[in-house]
Amino acid sequence: MKYIVLFTASVMALLLAEDGVVAENALALEAKIPLGDIRGRIDHMAVDLSRRRLFVAELENDSIGVVDFQNREIAHVITDVKGPQ
Repeated sequence: MKYIVLFTASVMALLLAEDGVVAENALALEAKIPLGDIRGRIDHMAVDLSRRRLFVAELENDSIGVVDFQNREIAHVITDVKGPQ
């Protein structure tokens, strides 16, 4: 999970860069939201900005975690999804 966050932050920093120099305070950690008991890897993520939700495909759990950005918690876990992507 750490590597996914670091990779995503690195890509975003590069996209926000001007002439190869990252703007000061371009990215800042706002909160850490525990995802619960996840076995294996996290495969894909999707965001619904209007509802402030992040959907996390938990591949080896055969589930999808729904993260509520506003309350900074897991809102729901959709189970019995075979190979979520």
